[in-house]
Amino acid sequence: MGTKITFADLTHTGQIVAANTIPLGIAYVATYAKTHLKDQIDCEIFKYPEDFSNYLDKELPQLACFSNFSWNIKLGHEYAKRIKELSPKTITVFGGPNFPDKPDQQKDFLKEYPAIDFYLEYEGEKSFVELYNELKKINFDKEKFLKNKPLVHNIRYLDGDELITCPLGEKFMHLETLPSPYLSGMMDKFFDDTLIPMMQSTRGCPFTCTFCWEGGSYFTKTPRYPQDRIVEELEYIAKRAKTRDLQITDANFGMFPKDIETAKSIKKCQEKHAGYPATVLAATAKTGKERTVEIVKILGPTLPATAAVQSTDKTVLSEIKRKNVSQEVLVNFSKSIEKEGGQSEAEIILCLEGDTKEKHFKTVKDMLDADMKFIRLYQFMMLPGTKSTTNESRKKWEYICRYRVLPRCFGEYTFRGTKFPVAEIEEICVANKTMPYEDYQACRKFDLTVEIFNNDSILADLMSFLRMNNIKRSELIEKIHEISLLHPVFSKFYEEFNAEEKKNLATDPKPLEKFTKQKGVIKKYIDGEYGTNELYKYRAIAVFRHIKELHEIAYEAAKFLLKENNLLDEKVGTYLSELFDFSILRKNNCLDVSNKQKKTFHFDFGKIIESHFQINPFDVYNPNGVETNLSHTKEQVGLIKTYENQYGTDLIGLGRILLRANMDRLYLSVE
Repeated sequence: MGTKITFADLTHTGQIVAANTIPLGIAYVATYAKTHLKDQIDCEIFKYPEDFSNYLDKELPQLACFSNFSWNIKLGHEYAKRIKELSPKTITVFGGPNFPDKPDQQKDFLKEYPAIDFYLEYEGEKSFVELYNELKKINFDKEKFLKNKPLVHNIRYLDGDELITCPLGEKFMHLETLPSPYLSGMMDKFFDDTLIPMMQSTRGCPFTCTFCWEGGSYFTKTPRYPQDRIVEELEYIAKRAKTRDLQITDANFGMFPKDIETAKSIKKCQEKHAGYPATVLAATAKTGKERTVEIVKILGPTLPATAAVQSTDKTVLSEIKRKNVSQEVLVNFSKSIEKEGGQSEAEIILCLEGDTKEKHFKTVKDMLDADMKFIRLYQFMMLPGTKSTTNESRKKWEYICRYRVLPRCFGEYTFRGTKFPVAEIEEICVANKTMPYEDYQACRKFDLTVEIFNNDSILADLMSFLRMNNIKRSELIEKIHEISLLHPVFSKFYEEFNAEEKKNLATDPKPLEKFTKQKGVIKKYIDGEYGTNELYKYRAIAVFRHIKELHEIAYEAAKFLLKENNLLDEKVGTYLSELFDFSILRKNNCLDVSNKQKKTFHFDFGKIIESHFQINPFDVYNPNGVETNLSHTKEQVGLIKTYENQYGTDLIGLGRILLRANMDRLYLSVE
């Protein structure tokens, strides 16, 4: 019998399955190890804590390996600590991106997590096999290892108070030498109705963004897997997938010519396997937007195409070592995506180096005027190993940071009959020397307006009509924001939103961690009293409980702008009135698959939707009326049920669906 090794990429399951993806990264390490060490090892991969606990009830591994992300480091360490308490000779090995790259910070990290014996920095496949071979020579005796200090590339560990670091090994440049976790069969246990399959066609990123772990020099080269291997994995996944999404982990999908071939292979896969994947989740290319558009022509609304701008201010971009494509390119990009029926997305990070309230508002408005259908508004997370989190950067920008429990990343778990609570804590920047906290809060309120009224094409029909009349999307959102802050229902959202966000932030992580371990506290997080993602929560409340008020605010703003531009006549008023009714019929209770609606309109909304709202509505006016039936298609019913099974239908689950689903495809269809 071989050496027992566990590879755990754990996810929290206290509220919902937090990291609901197949454990690809650690599976690469496990598959490489099994291929090279063969019968020397007996290994198994774990994702769910319950599955891991069941295994540990019966036996303990000789090596326990864990992935380290911001969303599972404490969970993995709690298991490692308990394993070592029962089996002190078990050796624990961690690896993953949630690790500093400066020696002094690495030393502090390993002191904070003392149950970690060895840490493998960056790629772990080769270095794990090296570590195993060295340990085997000394019968897995850690003390002998500490005495001998053999060369194991990428390894970091503590010997007493001394940090030991070995040189970095060469990065994998020939990815065909990496065996496939899928084709080896090691991923088969993870094809369930919750986890999203992930696959990789390239490794690395040529960009050097200061806030990103892949911004370092180690990752600048981007080798690629053989195309026939990519196609074979796609086919393997499609035959087994029970969820409807596929995640591509490339940092810039669409940057390289062969990505077109991958897109064509995905299209063939959809035709062969009943539309799988229904959605391709990917970070599309930061440059080379023409190729991304070409991919959307192939995949249509399957692929939400992303413009990860983070900021459009030149000073901020210079500080974060980033260069974006021009606004003109982004506008054309969005138009092209819309023409193909796809959804364009933008990503913005608040409170980066040199950011201000004015710069953030302008960045958001730039993306609105580029007609981005979904703007993902992120807070500035202090990720270990990034240039932004160095002591030099902290001192230069005078960051004011706070700590919070990551949304969904908490729960109560069992090890050999004993329950223990765990919550992950992250650090975010809420102010710096150019953005005071009051301005930060004002930006977050504006972000909430964008989240509710812009994202997922919630008002695409209205916005398209306004665009035909030369009224910018940013003008509409600004007016909506002004009205919402005074609205009897929505004004309370903003007050509660800011108050809840403030309640969830702490100045020191230690008291916060201590608080989460108190009896009954984790249940309060699970029940949503603490620790929700505030943007998604209040958007879910607005979309699923106040869709009529949402429309009333938007249409009040639209009429104000049309009137201000002398464009609100009787004909336009009639159209807006019917569009208002039609839009609510389509979107109200849109996850209720039994929902059927019928109404007669004087505009052919079927043709308007078919054109993706690009035709003039007065060209399809019918004075006799058009009977319009609305219901879900068979495909939509299947998609909705899949998402409900994955995320649930409580407020937290609905917020997750809003994040993942591209809601425009779930609104009622028109006959």
